[in-house]
Amino acid sequence: MQVLKKTLVYKFVVLGLSASLVISTMASEISAAQGNAEAQYEMGLSYNYSETQQDEGKAIEWYKKAAAQGHIEAMTNLGKIYKTSYDYENLSEAIEWYQKAAQLGDIDAHLIIARMHLTGEGVSQDSNKAIEWYQKAIQEAENQQSDGDKSQQARNAIGTIYFEGTGVRQDTGKAIEWYQKAAAQGDAEAKLNLASIYRGSDKLYQNYGKAFELFQENVNQEYSSDAAAYNLGLMYYNGEGVSKNNNKARQWFQKAADSYHSDARLKLKSMYSNGEAVDKESVQMFNEYQIAAKQGDSDAQIALGLMYYKGEAIKKNYNKAIEWLKKASNQGSSEAKYYIEDIYAAEALTKKFEKYELLAKQGDSEAQKEIGLMYDRGNGVDKDKAKAIEWYQKAVDQGNAEAQNNLGVMYRNAEGVKEDKVKASLLFQKAAAQGDPEAQKNIGLSYEHTNLSNRDYTKALEWYQKSANQGHSEGQYILAGFYHDAFNSNGHKDYVKAVEWYEKAANQGHGGAALDLGDMYYKGDGVRQDYFKAFEWYEKSANIGYAQAQANISNMYSKGLGVRKDSGKAEKMSRKAIHKSSESRIK
Repeated sequence: MQVLKKTLVYKFVVLGLSASLVISTMASEISAAQGNAEAQYEMGLSYNYSETQQDEGKAIEWYKKAAAQGHIEAMTNLGKIYKTSYDYENLSEAIEWYQKAAQLGDIDAHLIIARMHLTGEGVSQDSNKAIEWYQKAIQEAENQQSDGDKSQQARNAIGTIYFEGTGVRQDTGKAIEWYQKAAAQGDAEAKLNLASIYRGSDKLYQNYGKAFELFQENVNQEYSSDAAAYNLGLMYYNGEGVSKNNNKARQWFQKAADSYHSDARLKLKSMYSNGEAVDKESVQMFNEYQIAAKQGDSDAQIALGLMYYKGEAIKKNYNKAIEWLKKASNQGSSEAKYYIEDIYAAEALTKKFEKYELLAKQGDSEAQKEIGLMYDRGNGVDKDKAKAIEWYQKAVDQGNAEAQNNLGVMYRNAEGVKEDKVKASLLFQKAAAQGDPEAQKNIGLSYEHTNLSNRDYTKALEWYQKSANQGHSEGQYILAGFYHDAFNSNGHKDYVKAVEWYEKAANQGHGGAALDLGDMYYKGDGVRQDYFKAFEWYEKSANIGYAQAQANISNMYSKGLGVRKDSGKAEKMSRKAIHKSSESRIK
């Protein structure tokens, strides 16, 4: 025991931890060794999530000791490791541990088992068994008189199985019954699903009044409030159950657009272009801005310029827009300068589209591919997946490799077309045969992310290597991840090669690679630990907009690692990270 204590003290002093933490950890390990289930579970957690000495094998060892004594959280954590770990994936064992936890009343375990039956993960796909497990979760929640959110989640999931006809006969009536049960408990997602059915085209269930009411409730609950606001805008725009009112439609579209709803933004753009978004208030605002702008008010000049550009309360006038924004810019307004740059960029895209459209109609395959890409992404033109497919197909018919890859992606992801992974694979193979690095990467993804029985990491690695060798940053990034997570030819982690490929990708502006490279310098994986370099790479990733990198920088400012300690900068960067994370969720 004396030797054990000395080893532990040395271990934690080297890490620079406080004496109290050393004593606490020592006590926990001693208690675990003496058979305390909670202490054994805590030891499992420490090995599972430690930044410095993560060891899933030891985590499993301790979790199993705790689980043998009936510790439910240890069982669910074992299930999670066996379900998600690269090194220890064993879906049959995952199911076994989740079932043990479920037998002891763990509701989360019921839900996970249900999802595994639904997706065929580790078991044969069986929607009826999934429903059975969801119903067990509901019953368990009722027995415990708790976890209302989880029983709502289960009811909503059953409703979706029936609505989509996933492995069962499609039955909208049953879907509504289950959605209603969840909605009655206040579940916002179920309300949104119900509202979508009531607003749908099926006359048997169509009920605009109920749809409108539920969408309004969703907006107030703030669950997918952007989607609810967008649908309310459509109902006012189309006169569905309410009097057609473009002004109210515009207000709801604006609310959705403010939460980054892309379709709402496109609808607003269309309304402004067609003069449908003008109201008396806008005309009055235009007149007031015009008076103030002529008197030299830079804010009014900016507002007036934007109204000319968008066609708000006045006919669109590009030249007038630039004229007023330049007046504000000449007074030192950086905001006006940014708007001018954005407008120039947007106009350049419009001219680019017109140029490519002319060439595409003349049969130029590269122009056809570019037109498809612009419709696909909504660059310089309203996003239109059907038109994107049409133009990609024209380029594919002429053997254009990039178009073959892009059309393959649309078939793989069911974007504007029914999912067809066989056709996607054929298109990827055609593009890859011509040396297209993006297609080579996509073939690698298909080998890596197919079902477990057909998964082939060796072939995936082969295709990622081909893509990376051509300088494709995403291929380099994924290849680095393979070496980092032991998916290489010998099945061992190779941090040195991981660093090499992360750096190549990061030097091309890949934010994810810069983030992971920062992690490796922070932890000293494959390189000498260097907080200064870690900070440098995190900063590059943060500047691209990665929330995790921003959070890491906040942590380093807070602790003074690789940079002078600065609580103000730590707080500022933390706010940025939180904002970016919530923005991503909204999108």
